[in-house]
Amino acid sequence: MPLPTRTAFVQHNIRTNPTLMLHYFPGYFPLVLLVLPLTNACIGAPNNKCPIWPRQFSAPFGLHSGFPSYIKNASSMFYYKFLENGTQAQLVDYKEHCFPFANAHSVFSKEACKLYFKPTGIYLSQPSHKIPCCTFVSGVGAVPPTFLQAYTYKSTNQTAPDLYGNQVSCDYWEGPEGFKYWTVDHNDKTYSNWGHDIVFQDGPTGVTWRWGDFTVTPQDDSLFDLPGTATECATTCSKVLTQEEHASLTTHVDRHYRLQQQQL
Repeated sequence: MPLPTRTAFVQHNIRTNPTLMLHYFPGYFPLVLLVLPLTNACIGAPNNKCPIWPRQFSAPFGLHSGFPSYIKNASSMFYYKFLENGTQAQLVDYKEHCFPFANAHSVFSKEACKLYFKPTGIYLSQPSHKIPCCTFVSGVGAVPPTFLQAYTYKSTNQTAPDLYGNQVSCDYWEGPEGFKYWTVDHNDKTYSNWGHDIVFQDGPTGVTWRWGDFTVTPQDDSLFDLPGTATECATTCSKVLTQEEHASLTTHVDRHYRLQQQQL
């Protein structure tokens, strides 16, 4: 099935259930230094509570991957703003290495890229690959602060590494089809704030994001301005990628398509 059909499928499913953003586009997840408990029940969680994100923050994270290319602690930055009846956007700045599977070029080269999440869609920018701006998926925006509701609480006292190399005692969560998340538990001696995000793992690929401290401050709307012209940003990414890169992206989306079909 050609990529445009897959893109439409992804767009439909995320509109229906925004938490599926975690599974289709895992490469933008941030650490949460300061989080608050949900009022809604989370699957299997003690006292029916799980962490949520602040409405506005920025945070560094390290990108790690063992396949298809070796990436160790590539410097990255995350910006988030999700206001009711206001701006709902996020920016992921992969400053050293674009996330795997963005395209074939990003898999094998140490090139920076950015992902912009806005109500009109998700946009990729990789100037070193002559892509000032293109539409990755239209009609899909920022992940909601309550995304962890899609996960199931499994255990506590699990050790996971943060951005700075600390071994942190964590609550451990599992999402559909092998996706995993670690957040600070009540027993850790490094962090005093329960729920602080430590590691996200894209289960099927093994790619992980190790989060650093959150800076919970207002984020200027200009951070989320698209870097290209309206015409550039309206161009679908499939039109500016090579055939090999198109196949790489299609394979990535196909994997999530098959995983989603198993849940229907």
